[in-house]
Amino acid sequence: MINFFKLHNNTEDKGAYSWIVVNGPEVFFNFQQLVKKITEKSNCSMKSLSRRVSKRIGCTDSILYDIANGRTKWISLKLIESLLIILKEIGEEKEALELRKKFLNSIKFLKSTPRSVIKIKVIKRLSAELAEFCGIHAADGSLNFSVNIESKNKKKTIETRNILEKEFPGIRISKIRKNKDDYYFYVYLNQTLRDKFLECLRQNNIDFWTSYRVEFVDNNLNAMRHLKNLILELFGYNVKIKSIKGVNGYYIHFSNKIIGRYLKNIFKFPVGKKSDIVDVPRLIKEASFEIRKAFVRGLLQFDGSVKINGNVVFSTNSKRLLNFFRNTIKEKNLPGNVWKRKDRKKELVFESPPNKKWLTYFVKGTSKYQRLYEHIYGFRGKVKSTKQAIKILEKAFPSNKQAFSSFPTLVKRVKQLKEFTRYQILNILKSDYTPKDYKLLSTKLDILEKANIIKVNPVKMLERFQKQSDKITFNKNFRRWKLPLLRDKNIDDVVDVVHNAGLSKKVAKLVPLAVIKGE
Repeated sequence: MINFFKLHNNTEDKGAYSWIVVNGPEVFFNFQQLVKKITEKSNCSMKSLSRRVSKRIGCTDSILYDIANGRTKWISLKLIESLLIILKEIGEEKEALELRKKFLNSIKFLKSTPRSVIKIKVIKRLSAELAEFCGIHAADGSLNFSVNIESKNKKKTIETRNILEKEFPGIRISKIRKNKDDYYFYVYLNQTLRDKFLECLRQNNIDFWTSYRVEFVDNNLNAMRHLKNLILELFGYNVKIKSIKGVNGYYIHFSNKIIGRYLKNIFKFPVGKKSDIVDVPRLIKEASFEIRKAFVRGLLQFDGSVKINGNVVFSTNSKRLLNFFRNTIKEKNLPGNVWKRKDRKKELVFESPPNKKWLTYFVKGTSKYQRLYEHIYGFRGKVKSTKQAIKILEKAFPSNKQAFSSFPTLVKRVKQLKEFTRYQILNILKSDYTPKDYKLLSTKLDILEKANIIKVNPVKMLERFQKQSDKITFNKNFRRWKLPLLRDKNIDDVVDVVHNAGLSKKVAKLVPLAVIKGE
């Protein structure tokens, strides 16, 4: 069971207004039992216990009375922890452990602060979904710690900002903004500056509250929808997907102390830049294969790719992450090679040939899954014109900026030539070609052959020794072409829209036992 008492942080959470609070069906009853046991065993009154707790954790004397009289349904995580320590100190260690277990089982929801309106579902056990979320964060997520400072006095806010700029030159401080009647600004901090910065705020009697900003970026909308649903399922927290202006990409970003602390305090992910030092959480390393596989699935979905030739690629700067990745897939006999990128010296790349087993490491409905699936099982889409075929090829296999030829250009040239060899078309497309260009062209021609756009007539071995090349012919009957099936929308989303619109009703979700393929 995950010990979510670790979500509280004494350094960052100063003052009852910043404490994490909890709720659940049996929490209030368990709290009453805890207070009753302490007062009975130590022979003290509720008033004296309240004073003792107040001095220990820095809150009002009336906190126990407020909870006992039902003035609040949410109880501070720090208060529960402090009372459990007191029970342990008076010699009731066994009772304290039993009550701790009861609290761990009964707590259902968390809030970042008592005044927050956002409830977060408590995650008590390591599941495949949680491991996948951690894998996505390890691959492409970022976690930043911020300190928020606000005041109703604009002049005081400006003075505070100036003090901090002089004391900590070079740190990221936002502009002063207005929110209703308050003026505020926030500061992003790394782990090394955190303690010194917070101490400076306390010495200058500056009120603050802390937060964690979590961000994910990817160019595939279905992958981001999967992540959005994962966060909603795990934490009960609804996030928004936004598009990046001017770029074919999407991002999710939100500020939430509890989700940030799960990543930092429970799974030990670093705050700030992590690409070189990120490691697999110990909880996941020591878990079952299914949990470890789910983590790898998260890594591949956001830091992996499927090349035009169907090869599965995973790239990272972290040697530890790569070693875990390789050790996990070895258990299912998935081979691969590791090499370093020339243009990015720190980046390590793992590449593996296409295999049916890899499909279970990608999310259905995403472009990576679709590309791998169709490379293994073949293309099945029909087209009504050459123009439509070119559009589908360009969307399924987008051209690299550095590539000398795109699919639209290649198909047009192939159509004009009707019959040719690889070297003939390569000379037309690029006269000063290299072996790398020949390899890239061969890969694209293989895709056209799979799509039945061209037919390769291989020469005999003796003719090959005589330096004769395979004859390639263009298939002008586009009705016999087979193109990738582009799935821009997740089928579950389409079904939900049709159901909600009243066009049809959901009855059952069927899973096929087998697929029989035929002409």
